[in-house]
Amino acid sequence: MPEIEVDISEKISVDIEIYCGKCGAGLCMETEPHNYRQAFVVNPCPNCLEESYQKGFDKGQEDTEEMIRIRETQDQAIEDDYKKGYEEDKDAK
Repeated sequence: MPEIEVDISEKISVDIEIYCGKCGAGLCMETEPHNYRQAFVVNPCPNCLEESYQKGFDKGQEDTEEMIRIRETQDQAIEDDYKKGYEEDKDAK
């Protein structure tokens, strides 16, 4: 993290601009000054959060669809085995 040393005996007010390091969006509305700590709290970029959320949602949807395909394949194999066994029993009689 960048470090600045300042030795001032008077109070000053500084306007800063903060941008997202990933997408470059301005984060002024996502930044809160904490004067007692002489620090800023910057909340995550809403654009990047939405993008990450959507990627996670899409991944979860893909995983679910894959699990459904696997389950359907397993169910079909069980059904085929059952039919095969039923036909063998029928032929044996």
